[in-house]
Amino acid sequence: MSRVRFGLLLAGALSVAVLGGCVPGRDSGETADPAMPAPKDVATDAQGVDRCVPASEELVEGITEGLSGQNAISNAWTVQSRQYDSVYFTSARVDGQVGQGEETATWASLAPEGGQFLFAVTDLAQGLGDFAVDDTFSGRDDGVRESQRCARVR
Repeated sequence: MSRVRFGLLLAGALSVAVLGGCVPGRDSGETADPAMPAPKDVATDAQGVDRCVPASEELVEGITEGLSGQNAISNAWTVQSRQYDSVYFTSARVDGQVGQGEETATWASLAPEGGQFLFAVTDLAQGLGDFAVDDTFSGRDDGVRESQRCARVR
């Protein structure tokens, strides 16, 4: 092995060893064990995942009531949009006839607890039941992708 390649490998290993202990633990506030992989959301926090909050029980119930057939949702997360006043995007994994837990559907609401105004944002959400559609909202709106990432990685 050449000296340059060895030096680069050594520098990389030292960086991992030194910086690995500086990554905070997921919930404990403790320093992570450098031998353990970093939590999935550490790498995505720069992409807005830190804006996610668990979807309220009321909102999840509202979505669940609108689902048809054997469809169900899990791991629902909400992000307040910076693009619209008082709009919250909630994404969840879809389980049941349509989904296998890997697909993510997104809805928009005018309050974090849901309420009577609940709009399907993605095509998958529209196909899951009887949800209103408002062409104002799209998958490119601020908060949509962030909530989808949370539903996938948290």
